[in-house]
Amino acid sequence: MEQHNITGKLIEYVRTEANISRGELCRGLCSRAFLARVEKGERT
Repeated sequence: MEQHNITGKLIEYVRTEANISRGELCRGLCSRAFLARVEKGERT
């Protein structure tokens, strides 16, 4: 597994364990769509 896939999965795991939505996590930083792509391993 490539590093960005591990990073995305880690972000997704921690976010869901903390019960934080994508919108809450990326507010002011990036778009929800971008975060979703990172979590899926489509973006680094």
